[in-house]
Amino acid sequence: MAELERLPPHIQRLFPECPEPRYLEPIDYAPEDRKTQKISGVSAYLEMLKQPDPDYVPTESWLVKQQREKRLKSERQKVTQQERKEAWDPKKDDKIVGDPFKTLFVARLAFDVTENDLEEHYIKFGPVKHVRIVRDQKTGKSNGYGFVEFQEEDDFRKAFQMTNGTIIKGRKVVVDVERGRTVSGWLPRRLGGGKGGRHYTKEGERKPLGPPMPPGGVGGRDLFLGVRDRGGPRSRDPRGSRPPEDFRDSFRGGRGGGRGGRDFRERDPRDREPRDRDRDFRDRDRDRRSQYRDRSPPRRERDRGEFRRGPMGDRGGDRGGREPTKYY
Repeated sequence: MAELERLPPHIQRLFPECPEPRYLEPIDYAPEDRKTQKISGVSAYLEMLKQPDPDYVPTESWLVKQQREKRLKSERQKVTQQERKEAWDPKKDDKIVGDPFKTLFVARLAFDVTENDLEEHYIKFGPVKHVRIVRDQKTGKSNGYGFVEFQEEDDFRKAFQMTNGTIIKGRKVVVDVERGRTVSGWLPRRLGGGKGGRHYTKEGERKPLGPPMPPGGVGGRDLFLGVRDRGGPRSRDPRGSRPPEDFRDSFRGGRGGGRGGRDFRERDPRDREPRDRDRDFRDRDRDRRSQYRDRSPPRRERDRGEFRRGPMGDRGGDRGGREPTKYY
């Protein structure tokens, strides 16, 4: 309270002395006065656990129920799939007619494509004998594939070789031979066979054309040149500033390097335009270098004078020296 007396009176009134707490009778018994029933063992109830209640029905959690239904559905699907495999026989199907060796299989069709659309697309290869689009038996909607039978086998071969990847009503299609009646043990996709699958519309990644780039990317003069490396000495051999042979061959097209294992004739015409444009740039730079060599002194004199003795007279050391030749 000594500290409180030092405060001003209006501050002291904020801290009055609290009265003592009022005494209340306890509502519980004292621990020594409590009398409860003694705790006994459970050995007398072990016999009841050995004889469970026959009317008890255990409850099933949602996770156990989900797994059980999933397992039953999978078993039913396996039985149904096996029955469909045994009943499937394309040679006895009344809807499958014609010569299988002249029939073209067309898949990934748009659902609004009709038999007339298919006939108009393939009649340019030869006379078409029969066209069929497979439809759902209940709804009558197209399943996205069909068959085109030609009168001549040569026309069928031409259509098979030239129409894979063509576009019919805005959608790229794939073609194949009829395998149901020609390949032993063949099964369609709906029965676990076939050659299809998901993600078929994704195009493969293009391979790089040239050799792999050096670590750190294109670093100006440091690309395949015999110049200083991170402050190191400059190479005294002028031949060290020339690019490696495989690098130059990748641009000339010689020795089979730098083309990624693909023939340039297989490329899309749009991919050739930048290459032609780069070839014009290289020809122009080659003419420019030839003009520079005509105006420059002979190489041997240039090596003895300018290369070995820099502007500061350091004999081709760490400082100065002529700029190395750049290769494009």
